[in-house]
Amino acid sequence: MDTEITIQKNQSSIRKDKSKKDLFCWDEITEKDKPRFLKFLQSFGIDGLVAKIEKMDNGRTINISCEKKILSFSLNIEKTKATLKIDDFKTYDFTVKKENGKLNIYPKPKISELVDKWILPLTKYNLKFWIHSTNEVYRQPSIAIGLGTISKPGIFSFALLDDNSVQWLESTLKESLETYDKYKTSKNKAVDRLTLWERKKELDKFRKISITVSVVKKGENISINLMINANAFLYVDLYPDDIDWILTTLSTAKNSLETMLRKESK
Repeated sequence: MDTEITIQKNQSSIRKDKSKKDLFCWDEITEKDKPRFLKFLQSFGIDGLVAKIEKMDNGRTINISCEKKILSFSLNIEKTKATLKIDDFKTYDFTVKKENGKLNIYPKPKISELVDKWILPLTKYNLKFWIHSTNEVYRQPSIAIGLGTISKPGIFSFALLDDNSVQWLESTLKESLETYDKYKTSKNKAVDRLTLWERKKELDKFRKISITVSVVKKGENISINLMINANAFLYVDLYPDDIDWILTTLSTAKNSLETMLRKESK
């Protein structure tokens, strides 16, 4: 019951987010939406009144040229992204949404905005799991994991998990429990933080995003350490009850994700 209420509440916030004002309509740049398109060009130093504007490639490309600059606007194959190229070397990406049969151009969302687009948030301390909604960057909903700080909530590292990554995380956490049980009765008093066992998975080599699970010992205390390396190096120390919560949460998230994908496919 609580889960259903949470989903509906957050879906409502997502719908509000999607109502943000678009920049212009791709299909109507030379018609009724021409004033907004000309205003858009001005932000890139183009006087649209004297520029030559033409559509090419069956409407997938817009070329704009004037005395000082040449701009080229092109749609990707899926028509979900538009790339603006200036003088063949500087590029900007924009979001494309099909609304009422027309292609509307929106600013590309910032990472902070993407993080806020979660539904089904499941939180314990500063560790969060959620189903990331379909948006302008990621093609379909996915399970996400994030770590934040209690003292500075603005600092937040998160990563999106595909099916293989979810399976890896589940099996790794179960393995970490076995290692934890093996060492929890150890009498060795390590003064410094000692890593007894560790597993790491790279999720995005280009952006250097990874998840690391390790069993660590400091003094007589042994814990399971979960670290996300993304926008910041953030970690949390976990214990068996926390691992049980994560595994239950992942199971809930997977079931909800499957339900969502089935609805989208209809």
